[in-house]
Amino acid sequence: MNGARPAWRDRLARLRPSRETGRRVIIVSIPAFIIGYVVTALLFFGGGPRAAVVTVPDLRTLTASRARRTVERGDLVLEVTDSLPNGRIPRGAVVAQTPLPGREVAPETPVRVILSRGPERRVVPAVETYPRKQAERILVATGFRVVVHAVPDARLKGRVVGTLPAAGGTVQMPGTVRLLISAGPPRVAVPPLVGRLRGEAEALLSQAGLRVGTVTAEL
Repeated sequence: MNGARPAWRDRLARLRPSRETGRRVIIVSIPAFIIGYVVTALLFFGGGPRAAVVTVPDLRTLTASRARRTVERGDLVLEVTDSLPNGRIPRGAVVAQTPLPGREVAPETPVRVILSRGPERRVVPAVETYPRKQAERILVATGFRVVVHAVPDARLKGRVVGTLPAAGGTVQMPGTVRLLISAGPPRVAVPPLVGRLRGEAEALLSQAGLRVGTVTAEL
């Protein structure tokens, strides 16, 4: 009885892992545990993986600096491609963009914008040497609205006297230019001269903007 080993003990011994096998399991398990811990930490504390798509924000009417901050927060890139005159949007603000707001794009996608140069201004051309109708056509072709205004002037009635603003000045568009047309010399009242000495009469006429014409004497 003492010399024979029970069969159940042999089977139990075969089921127990050896010390070498245990060490191997421990060596393999430690790196796997470390890798799993690092991945878990990145997921929970590192913000997780980058989003597959990004929604394009609305940049219209924003200043260039504010638009840049907005797209960078959304993991996009701002590109300024051009500038255009615009009377409604302040100078330096975004007029248009592509892709349009609300589109879903990949991270790091460029968002191209066009900035406003502010209201357009145009130079008033010189039209004093032209007849009235031709002067009007020149101003209209330049893009101005034209208002004809008659002013007293020593030049012949109906002649172009000038413009307001004067030639070379600038007007914010859309804008209006006044075309000044001569209404002829101004009419003034002749002062009473009867009974005045000649010198006194000439002085009164000069003060009224008149000059002495033909002088005749009656005896």
